[in-house]
Amino acid sequence: MKTAAILPAQIPAPALALAAFPALLTVGLVGIVLYAVSDLQRSGAVPDPFQLWKDHSGTVRELKVVGLRNDPEGSQVEFVTRAGLPLSRPITDLQRADQERAWEAAFALKPVLSFRDAAMLKADTGSLYDHYYHLNYTFDVSVLPINRVVENSISLNHVPIEGLHGMALLPSAWTFELNLNERLPRGPVDRDQLRFSTSGYFSPLSLKGAVAEGQLTAICAGDLTEEKVVLKVPSRPGVTSKASVGPIQLRLTTSGSAPELRKLALEVSGANSGQLSYAGFNQEGPRSDVRTTYIEGSRSEITVSTGYYRRVKTVVVPFSGTPE
Repeated sequence: MKTAAILPAQIPAPALALAAFPALLTVGLVGIVLYAVSDLQRSGAVPDPFQLWKDHSGTVRELKVVGLRNDPEGSQVEFVTRAGLPLSRPITDLQRADQERAWEAAFALKPVLSFRDAAMLKADTGSLYDHYYHLNYTFDVSVLPINRVVENSISLNHVPIEGLHGMALLPSAWTFELNLNERLPRGPVDRDQLRFSTSGYFSPLSLKGAVAEGQLTAICAGDLTEEKVVLKVPSRPGVTSKASVGPIQLRLTTSGSAPELRKLALEVSGANSGQLSYAGFNQEGPRSDVRTTYIEGSRSEITVSTGYYRRVKTVVVPFSGTPE
C-alpha cells in the first residue's frame, strides 16, 4: 500500500519573499530612513538654527544666536532674525531657561579675529630717531570673547617688512596686547581687540600688502557667578575658617598676638586665577583680589567677594590681515 506524500502548506508569495530575503528587507528599510533624514537635512528642517526666545516681559521672538560680547553692563547675546536683521540683548533679559540655552548656543561658537587696521608711527624727530618706527596690527575679537591668550601660544608667520639694510623682521620681534571692552568701557559699538606691536629702525616704508597671519590659543569664559561669603575671624593663630563657593576653596587664618595687630590672610585654591576667577576681601568695588588685611580686635566676621565663570573653553583661533 502506497502512502501519499505529505506536502507542506502553500506559502503565499509575499510571505515567501519576506522569509527568503529578511536581510534585504532590513537594509531596504534602513536605507529609506537614512534617505528621509538626509532629505530633511538638505531641506534645513534638521536642525533649524532659529529658535523661540522669551524675555522677562513674556515677548517671544524667533531668532538665531550668532555671538556673544563683553559689555561693562554685562554679557550681551547677539541674535539675527530670519530677515537678517541683527539684534543684541543683555543675556539677563531672557528668562532663566532661555539664558541657559543662550549660553550653550554661544559657547558652541568659536572666536573670530577680524583685521581692523595697521599703523606706522614715527618716533621722535631727532636725527638719532629718523628711521625709528612703531608698527601696529589691530584685530577685532567677535562672535565669542577671548578672556586670555595662552602664554607662548601665538604663532605669527613672517611679516614681509624689512629693517634698515634689508634685515628681516622676525616674528619673535612682535609683542601682543589684549584689550577687553569689559574692563575698558569705550562705547557700545567697540569690540575687544588684539594688537600686535613692534618697534625698530626701518627705512621709510608702507605697510600696504604686508600680510600678518598666524594662530593663537584662546581661553574663553562666560556666565560669571558672583557671591559674597561671610567668614568668622579666627580667634587665635592656628585656627582656620573655611568655606567653598563653586570650585573656589577659601581658608582664612590670622597672625599676631595683640588684637590691634592681628593680620588676616586669605588662601584661595581650586579655581583658575586671574581673569577666570577672583576672591578677596570685600572692597568698594565688586571685584577684589586683596588677600591680606589688618582687622580691629572687636570684629568677629569679615566679608569675602568671590566670582568664577561657569563656562570655560580653550580653542585655537587663526588670524590674517593685510593692509590695503
